[in-house]
Amino acid sequence: MNGAWWLRIAVLGTAAVAAVVVILVAIVVLPKIIGPVGISSESPQASVAAGATLAPAPAATPSQSVAVSWPTVASSEASVPSSLDGQGFAFWTLDERVPCCGSTLRISTSTENSPDVIEMPGALPPGFWALPAGPADGRVVYVVDDGRTAHLMVEDAWTGAVHELTSTDHLIAQLAIDPSGSTAYFLLHDRPTSAFQGLWAVPTVGGRPRPLIAGQATTATAILVAERVYFPQFAVSTDGSWIVFANCQPAGCEFQALHPDGTAEPGDWSNFHLGDTIVGIAGDLLIGSSECQQAVCDGFVLDLRTGERWPLGGADRPFVPQQLIAGPRGPLVLGESADHDQGLWHVEALDLTSGRRSSVFGATFEPGVTMVGLAEGHYPAGAAAELPPGWFLIYRNTVAAAFLPPDYSAATAGAALDTTLPFMKSPDP
Repeated sequence: MNGAWWLRIAVLGTAAVAAVVVILVAIVVLPKIIGPVGISSESPQASVAAGATLAPAPAATPSQSVAVSWPTVASSEASVPSSLDGQGFAFWTLDERVPCCGSTLRISTSTENSPDVIEMPGALPPGFWALPAGPADGRVVYVVDDGRTAHLMVEDAWTGAVHELTSTDHLIAQLAIDPSGSTAYFLLHDRPTSAFQGLWAVPTVGGRPRPLIAGQATTATAILVAERVYFPQFAVSTDGSWIVFANCQPAGCEFQALHPDGTAEPGDWSNFHLGDTIVGIAGDLLIGSSECQQAVCDGFVLDLRTGERWPLGGADRPFVPQQLIAGPRGPLVLGESADHDQGLWHVEALDLTSGRRSSVFGATFEPGVTMVGLAEGHYPAGAAAELPPGWFLIYRNTVAAAFLPPDYSAATAGAALDTTLPFMKSPDP
């Protein structure tokens, strides 16, 4: 059996094991530790109808300033609407279903709460395991792989136009897109051996792909090591000025920071460690999360100009980053926590322009009903939305139906309610 099949089996096996672990933890372990906690997507305290208008958002409640030792990002005023009414936005959802039956990709738009859902014709094959990237300026890039050839596709959510950007005999392992929607980036791996073949860029309007990192210029020779799948990471900064590539294996991490023209920044990148995960890049600052022995792990800030690294929240007040969004004064890092005694779920924001932390959203749990979280990298479905500044996605999923697509909603800084997004939910099987 060749390396590509081993790769698929490892990926599918890892996802299946992860799903089982998530369910067992949710059903058996969590109730013993924190008690049955959840939130109902139908609760009037938690959501309003898709077409409803939220009350004007109250000001976010500030908390003590963090002792910021890291450089801040310059502030820039942004208009944050108090509701989604009249706002046009694009999104995608991916329903992976069971491994036998492939995946269903939905690329959609909503203007004035009138959704236009584009269902991909037919089921995408199980080889479709590189998550889509975007939307950015309404464009979503994704991969269709028939087991022999990978096709990199782009779809315009506003017009429905779709075309192929490139095809290759290699595996396309990861995708990213420039915030302007003008350039797609992708990682290539050799199909038989899984050897790294390079990082490439291609214009989303069509054109010749160009290599940014050549395969022979890296020590990342494979993504299958010691029976564990090591997914390479790469991300694009919010201003499009940085592309970061990281591949971590037991021997250490290879990390490269480069610009869209392919020029790399020399420096010591030893401050990016095994177990680190890239959450996002704001300006010159990479925001990441880390594995640790404690119950709550602090995030970190890595300056791409110098390679210096700082704790994101600090030992006394750790902050676990999960999303990076545009805020009213500049980029906000979002994290979540729960007050299980009071039945409350909170989203906290860390302002990268000042280092101040504030509670930006809170919802009431309905114990024992559903799990709640920020819509970022959860299992089994993926989702991403191009929302107005200050807005972010929330997903809810019941423990009993963990394999079904979640219910999605959106909220903004300071809001007491969220708006349900039923058009993001995949059809029931």
